[in-house]
Amino acid sequence: MAKRAAGLATLRRRSALAAFEDYENMNLQLENRAAEADAGGNGLMPLQPGGNPYAPGGSLHNQGPPSSIPGRPDTDPPRGPFKSQNGPPLCPSAFASKRLDEKGRNLPQAIAHRGHKATYPENTLPAFEAAVEAGAHALETDVHLTKDGVVVLSHDADLKRCFGLEQKICDCDWSYLETLRTTRSPHEPLARLDELLRYFLRPDWTKIWLMINDDPEQMMRQLAKTFAEVDPGNQFTWRNKVVLCYWTAKFIPLCSEYFPQFSILNVGFSAIYHRQFIDISNTGFNLMIASAVSPSGRRLIRDLQAHHHQVFCWTVNSGKHMDWCIRRGFDGVVTDNLLEYLEMCKTFKEERKPRWSVKQVIAFAYLNMWVFFFGVTFLQRHGTCIERRTEDDKKK
Repeated sequence: MAKRAAGLATLRRRSALAAFEDYENMNLQLENRAAEADAGGNGLMPLQPGGNPYAPGGSLHNQGPPSSIPGRPDTDPPRGPFKSQNGPPLCPSAFASKRLDEKGRNLPQAIAHRGHKATYPENTLPAFEAAVEAGAHALETDVHLTKDGVVVLSHDADLKRCFGLEQKICDCDWSYLETLRTTRSPHEPLARLDELLRYFLRPDWTKIWLMINDDPEQMMRQLAKTFAEVDPGNQFTWRNKVVLCYWTAKFIPLCSEYFPQFSILNVGFSAIYHRQFIDISNTGFNLMIASAVSPSGRRLIRDLQAHHHQVFCWTVNSGKHMDWCIRRGFDGVVTDNLLEYLEMCKTFKEERKPRWSVKQVIAFAYLNMWVFFFGVTFLQRHGTCIERRTEDDKKK
C-alpha cells in the first residue's frame, strides 16, 4: 500500500508539472511572436480578432507591479505557474493574502460568497454592493456564457433555482435573459460580468478584489474579451484585482494562453487531487471546509503553507469553523455569513479555543467519508495526466 501511495503521489506531481511545461511552452511562443513584431518596427504585436489582450502585444500585456505586503516578495509575478528553483516561491497575488486589522493581527480576508446573500438574491449587483458596504474584502462569483456570447453571473448552469425556469443559460440569448427577475425578493435581474467590473472603478472599491469560478473550456476567450472591454485606465490593472479559480489541471495551459499574468486558484474538495499542484508555486488553493478539517486536509494545509502557497477555505458558515480557519492562518475565508465572520474577527482571542462536541465530531467523520468517496470519483473522471487526456481528445 505504501509503495502504491508513493507511486500515485509521483504520478500526480508529474501530471501537474506536465501542465506547467505546457504553460511555459505557450509563453515561449507568445514571446517569440512579440519579438517578431518588434523586428517589424512597431514594437507591438497587433491583436487579431478573437486574440488574447493579455498576451505580449495585447492591449493589457504591459502592466505595473502588484501591490506589496509585509513578508511577501515585492517583485513582478511570472506569467503563470512555475517551478521554484531557488528560495521561496513568489506569492501569486499579494492583494489576496492575509491582512492586518486595526489591532495589528494578521487575519484571513472576508470573501463574500456570491455577494451578501442575507439581504439580496445571490450573484446580483445589489448583493455585491451590500457585501462591500458590510465590510467584505473580496467578492466571489461564478460565470456562465449565454448563447450569444455574453458573460453572466450565475452559480448554476440553468435558471431553475434562482429564476424558476427550466432553461439553460447557454441556450438563451442575452436579450431574453435580461428580462428575467429572481424568484426571491427583491426581484433582481441577472447580472453581466462587465457590469460588476465597472463597480471596481469606484473610489470606494479601491481595495476590493474578485474571485471568479468559470468553465475554462467554454469561455476563456470571451472572459478575456470582457476584461479588455472594461478599461480601468491608470487606476489599477485587472491582474491585481482578480483571481481565477480552476478545478482541473487542464485549466492551466488555457490560463497561460488567455491570462498569462493573472493569479490562479485551485478549488476542490479532495486533498488527493490538490496535492498534484503543490510543486507549482504560482497557484493558490481553496479547500472545502469539510475536507480541510480532516487529518489529510490538515497535513495538506501544513505542506501548502510550508511551500508558501496561499490557502483559502470554502464555504465557512459556522462560528467554530470560522474560528478554526483563523487559527490555521488561512489567507481568506469564503462565507455566506459575512457579518458573523467579521464579528468573529473583531472578537477573536488566541487563548480562547472552541470545544467540539462528540456529535459534531461524528458528523464530520461521516461527511469526510463522502468527501473521500467523491474525491476518488473526481480523480477517476478528470484524471491527473494532461498528456493522456490530450491523446484521448485527439482520438475523439
